[in-house]
Amino acid sequence: MPVRKAAQSYPNFLLRRARQEQGWSQQEVADRIGAPHAFMISRWENGTAQPGPAYRQSLCELFDKSLKELGFSKESAESVIVQPQFPIYDSLLPFRLSTAQDIVGRDQLLADFAQRLLHQEERQLFALYGLPGVGKTTLLIELANNPEIRDYFKDGILWAALGPQANIMTALSRWGTLFGLGDSGNKSPHSYDEWLYALRSAIGTRRMLFIIDDVWSLEEALKCKVGGPYCSYLLTTRIPEIALYFAGDQAQQISELSLDDGVKLITQIAPALIELSPDAPRMLVESVGGLPLALILIGNYLLLQTRHFQSRRTQSALLQLQEAEKRLQLALPMIRYEQNTHQHSNVSYNLQTIIHMSEERLDERSRRALSALAVFPPKPDTFSEEAALAVAAVDADVLDYLMDQGMIEIGQRGRYQMHQVISDYKRLQGRNSEAEMRMLSYMIKFAEQSSTNYHLLEQDLHLITKAVQLAFEYKQHDLVIRGALACSKFLYDRGLQPVSETLLHQALLSSELSKDMPRRAEILRDLTNISKVAGRYEQAEKLALECLTLLRSQKHAGALLSEILAHLGHIILLQGKYADARLYLLEGLSYARQNRLPKQLSRLLGLLGLIAECQGDMPQAEQYWREGLKIATRAGEPESLTYICGVYGATLCEYERYAEAEEYLHKGLTLAQQMGSRPEICHFLLDLGDLALKRGEHQQAETYLQQSLGLARSMCLHPALSAILLKLGECAIEREEDETAMDYLQEGLDFAQQKGNRYFVSGISSAMGKIYLKRRDPQKAEDTFLAALACAPEENVFHIAKARYGLARVHLLRNEKVQALQEGEKSLQIFEKIRSPLADEVRQWLDCLTPVSRR
Repeated sequence: MPVRKAAQSYPNFLLRRARQEQGWSQQEVADRIGAPHAFMISRWENGTAQPGPAYRQSLCELFDKSLKELGFSKESAESVIVQPQFPIYDSLLPFRLSTAQDIVGRDQLLADFAQRLLHQEERQLFALYGLPGVGKTTLLIELANNPEIRDYFKDGILWAALGPQANIMTALSRWGTLFGLGDSGNKSPHSYDEWLYALRSAIGTRRMLFIIDDVWSLEEALKCKVGGPYCSYLLTTRIPEIALYFAGDQAQQISELSLDDGVKLITQIAPALIELSPDAPRMLVESVGGLPLALILIGNYLLLQTRHFQSRRTQSALLQLQEAEKRLQLALPMIRYEQNTHQHSNVSYNLQTIIHMSEERLDERSRRALSALAVFPPKPDTFSEEAALAVAAVDADVLDYLMDQGMIEIGQRGRYQMHQVISDYKRLQGRNSEAEMRMLSYMIKFAEQSSTNYHLLEQDLHLITKAVQLAFEYKQHDLVIRGALACSKFLYDRGLQPVSETLLHQALLSSELSKDMPRRAEILRDLTNISKVAGRYEQAEKLALECLTLLRSQKHAGALLSEILAHLGHIILLQGKYADARLYLLEGLSYARQNRLPKQLSRLLGLLGLIAECQGDMPQAEQYWREGLKIATRAGEPESLTYICGVYGATLCEYERYAEAEEYLHKGLTLAQQMGSRPEICHFLLDLGDLALKRGEHQQAETYLQQSLGLARSMCLHPALSAILLKLGECAIEREEDETAMDYLQEGLDFAQQKGNRYFVSGISSAMGKIYLKRRDPQKAEDTFLAALACAPEENVFHIAKARYGLARVHLLRNEKVQALQEGEKSLQIFEKIRSPLADEVRQWLDCLTPVSRR
């Protein structure tokens, strides 16, 4: 295959045109004539090589044309000889200033897109789209100044910035000037068709890149396609519909910066900020949703305010930037080229103006819908299409239009989002009370209908909580109460008690203002439970007693009376007052039996069993628990069944009945996981950790306990925290890691003392006493065991026995054998009475102390 010298080569337009008329690629032509490589066809079309006689004959047969018609005769070749060309770079092509900051967070994007632009054999169409201010033009400038791209598009790069008031004829005329059209007295083209013909003729086979920035109309973008077969086009637009129509799968959405990249950008512009206010950059990035232009505007503003490192001035500036209006009105001076007058003018752009330009394109119905949708929390929060249609009061086609115009986005699982900056812009126009009322009505009804569907509630929790708060602002007391109660159990199970407590307190006030006493009792019950799990026993007892008084005054208290009696009994039990707790629980049990309430009945039996066990009557406790398990299983009550599995399994573990304990604990954990109750999961992991610890499986114990600790910390379950830290301390003691053990125990003791939880103060003090005994420090050991004895609930004989056993060993350490024997005997009597496995340990210790006298 003869190859021509570069100076003698010229393109074979006739061969290329014949192939393109058939719609074939170069590879398809090669396959049809038996050529081994597609690049051979490319060389023949470029004129850098000529096919041999056999291939020429095959090409003539393939296209049904003569050699002359395919450009293989001397005459036809000479007719297309072109003159040497010089690259043309548009004088309006922007360039980066040497003082500009580095492009942050876009390296991979730029590299990927550059590769897509390079090595295209034929014309290609590309598009970048995204929010105004997301950095599309900045990316264009980087690509246009990329040396590889300039080398590839060797004949030049043309630029047009269209904007909302584009004048295509002016842009074409300017390009024509670059090619010398109309010079030397030649008549300039006038119509679009004339310009199209003239520019295409002038461009010919040049390999050029056309960059069309800020496109607002697809028709205008298409009119810019005036190049030849080797020209490619890259446009930017804020309107997704235009990008996708223009470039198809070569359209690339440009997203906002990540949190880390946003922080990097703003601190790159205003480096003093990180020293003056370390937390400010992240807050600012979140406030504008990572939008690069917004961050540049904020960064430039803060650069001025922080340049003298004045803390007062910096804090004042940051305070102003907390206001959306200030952020939207920060301006960026720019130079704009006026196409009609060929003049440059100074302009100042801010986010408010830029977004307003997009809003102006919308019809009135779409503007109203956008205003309504702004009542939803902005990105990264989402909202469903059903909620959007209900709140905006429009058909789905309006949502489609807003999405096509880039005013809202659609994310994962088909849920919608609105960017923070667009949301701020719409909210500054005033509150949309009608839309807010539609939103709160829809979301509260949705919460009630989905009260058992935790997946749906989890998706829209942020909307439900906002709806309840809005209802409270609008004094819609019924909606406040309904919303708070609808998601109360879900919030508890997910460990979001602080959120639930806020909503319930609003509901409590609403119930008082609306005189809604029946539902006030439900609110008090749920608040009681939250205070109880948080370890605020005094507050919990006060709420429970108010609820109980309210229910006793009602004729039909229903199951709620049994529930609040169970809560009240449990609260008093946790404070170590077993006799008083038992009275409340027995009253609740009687009411539950009379009214055949299996859920409440099994829960009350579980709590009565716990009291019996604490008082040392394990047979009675097991009787209660087995009855409760039977009732809960028969009635299909997973909550009550889970609770009894927990207390029964944990107690069996104390009595070294490990196989039975493991069975109940794993069953309870499975139920808790099925219900999605994070507090219950936390407690079962604690109990399984304790079981592993007692079996000597220290690594497994540590794993369970650390998982439980993470959950307890995240939910602020203070009583559980004390229990977990106690067990972690005991595990460390077994591993001979006394310092680690002391750290765990001290933290647990602090929690227990803060909450006035005598049970855990006593248990943790006894564990700390063991460490002091190992260290042979009798004074500290005595102090901690005395504290354990003093804090032990009067009826919790187990903790009393442990404290006395500790004191017995302190006396022995001091060689006070008589006192040691006395305390040891008291401890043994208690352990034997409650049939505790610790009785064997104490008995052996006493036998070693006085083997003769004890026999």
